[in-house]
Amino acid sequence: MGRIARRLRVGAGSVPFAAVGLLGLLLLASGADQALAACPGPCSRESAMTGLAQVPGWVGAHSIHFESSSPAASAYRQGAGQVFDAGAPRDLVGGLEGGEAEGPLLYHEGGGGVQHEPNVHLILWGSNFNTTTPGGEVRAMISKLFEGLSDSPYGGITTQYFDSTGRVSSAAKVTPYTDESVTAPTSVNAAKVEAEVARAITANKWTSEANAQFMVLTAPASTYERAFGTEFCAYHGVTSAGAIYSFIPYQGDPPFSTNGCLNVDQQHNPVHKTSKSASHEYAEAATDPRLNTWYSGGGEEVADICQSEIDLQLPDGAWVQNLYDDHLNACVHEDALPPEVYAITESAAKVTSTGATLRGIVNPESLESTYRFEYGTSTTYGASAPVAAATVQAGVTSQAASQAITGLKPETTYHYRLLATNSSGTTVGRDRTLRTQRQRR
Repeated sequence: MGRIARRLRVGAGSVPFAAVGLLGLLLLASGADQALAACPGPCSRESAMTGLAQVPGWVGAHSIHFESSSPAASAYRQGAGQVFDAGAPRDLVGGLEGGEAEGPLLYHEGGGGVQHEPNVHLILWGSNFNTTTPGGEVRAMISKLFEGLSDSPYGGITTQYFDSTGRVSSAAKVTPYTDESVTAPTSVNAAKVEAEVARAITANKWTSEANAQFMVLTAPASTYERAFGTEFCAYHGVTSAGAIYSFIPYQGDPPFSTNGCLNVDQQHNPVHKTSKSASHEYAEAATDPRLNTWYSGGGEEVADICQSEIDLQLPDGAWVQNLYDDHLNACVHEDALPPEVYAITESAAKVTSTGATLRGIVNPESLESTYRFEYGTSTTYGASAPVAAATVQAGVTSQAASQAITGLKPETTYHYRLLATNSSGTTVGRDRTLRTQRQRR
């Protein structure tokens, strides 16, 4: 949801846009890597060189992942951006109603920062997620979303957003919980959503820490208080207790099935649209958790700018929405040049009864990097190959990583993942599985 619409919400962290201000905006002079700095006063020369009012120590020799000097980018800022569908309400699935994109996003150093390692606590509100056909479809789709998020270039888009201590990780940890105290909640309103967050935190003994997101999904057949949901499709915010949360209603129930939300899905499929809204709010909660760090001059966040009817799928089949890429000044569904070492675990090849070739992709982001695979019969792994990490030469193109392993047991399921490391940190690829063949006699 956009900041302007979200200001109608009551709770800690709902800072009116005018109170934040954009003092000292500076479009940098010529240069290959340019950025906009949101300085709390006149921007210094150092700010002009980096796009940051205060340059964090972790940046070092790394370039900030922006590019704003091209004629196309300049035209984009002058209002020549793409036009979005006017069928959906001005809301949190993004964009301006019938208007033009408003980029770029600006970094506000006085804000609450980003989530470096997003930890999503998924709250499935209602037993209909387990007992109805649309409920099971939604649950499976959201599971695919978060499984695939950490292992696709789509997850790389948010890694360009940072604060004074680091960047958003391309991986997200997810913990699901189903509240079966009701089949589906009734007369839902903002206060009840926040109360459900509090109940889930208490029931699961979760911690409301800086990286925690509490994502509430309502089960099919939920009902809503009159007028609630008529002006949005989903939203994120901060509870009165300070917890970062998002609200994703099943888009097949009214008023969401009738207020224009389904218009941003080509098939008007409520399961697809629910997944798109979840991807939208996840990205915004990761990059702007307290509503005061990354947003545009028009108050839009990373997903608000990118409403479209384009149907996008991750490799595992989950449906997602475009996100705004400050590097390209455009709405995209993948980041081919992530600003930190990047690891994608791929399917295994040459699987036999006792061996296999583990495969993946590493993008070293201009720095010499190393990689290794972890594997074992559970997600605790236990074995690593190669023993001495293999080296990937510095560059900005994706490079293949592979390793043959032997000594496996026949007819056994093995978990494996790729890890890539350089001076920017370590990225852990998604867990995958392989099953060895039967021993030939």
